[in-house]
Amino acid sequence: MLTVFRALLGLATAGAAFAAIMFNGGIVSLDTIAHPNNDPQFADLVERGYRPPSGVVEVLERQGQAPETRHEADYGTALKWYDDRRSATEYNNSLEEEKRDLAIGWAIALGALFLISLLPWARFVRKMNASGDAAADKVAKIASQGTTALKEKLRPSPIIGRSGLSSFSVADELAKWSKLRDEGVVTAAEFEEARARLLKRTT
Repeated sequence: MLTVFRALLGLATAGAAFAAIMFNGGIVSLDTIAHPNNDPQFADLVERGYRPPSGVVEVLERQGQAPETRHEADYGTALKWYDDRRSATEYNNSLEEEKRDLAIGWAIALGALFLISLLPWARFVRKMNASGDAAADKVAKIASQGTTALKEKLRPSPIIGRSGLSSFSVADELAKWSKLRDEGVVTAAEFEEARARLLKRTT
């Protein structure tokens, strides 16, 4: 059982080492990973975010290729720590969240400015509505007064209803009633009724 466990552990170690040297479409030696300062191209990849998988430093140590200097050892430890706690996906997500928060903030600010800019227009519209209502009331009042005056003007002469008058001109009254009939103010039946009453008073 112990032999099987060691075999599995060896396979896992070999797989980790293979994954460590395969990336970016090419092969990087374990020595390059252990000593990144010796390869400018690899160092540039590291600066741009490349991270060897967790456990690479331990694999290198078991194979006798551990970093030789304290700086390189700290570098390997830092890579492992960064791989365990921060990934490129998390970094991109944080950038997206910052952009989204910034966009929401700008949207709120612009919306508030837009609403503030509408306040003068709202006051203007309210004032125009009030002026329109006042003008409409004035026009209605004038129209009502004009209608009353017109009715008074077009009202038939009440002379035929005044029994106290000693005399009046039947011809003038008939002419007035005839004119009102021609203008459509009174109907023909009303004209005939008034004519009959006028003629009756002359007899």
